[in-house]
Amino acid sequence: MLIQIRKLAEDPPVEHRVVNERKRKMESRVISTIQSVLDKRPIITLESRLIEDLLVDSLDKLMILSALEDEFAITISEDDFADIFTVNDMVEKLKEVI
Repeated sequence: MLIQIRKLAEDPPVEHRVVNERKRKMESRVISTIQSVLDKRPIITLESRLIEDLLVDSLDKLMILSALEDEFAITISEDDFADIFTVNDMVEKLKEVI
């Protein structure tokens, strides 16, 4: 009985699991979208730096933003994404926009 109580106490609440699942789905969609634009680049992770690791230039960035607009059915201002340095920065900024 005590083991079951500990197990229940360790499980996150349903709301946290739903939020975490949504976050993972968004992260996956962003990475997949970037991969589709940068098809011959290194493995993309949340920690990947756009310029240093993925060699993203200004045209690539515009193409990524356009692909993200299509993926999430939103409009993205280039100025809103001017301070993006990593893939995770992009995910966090999208969470603000969506």
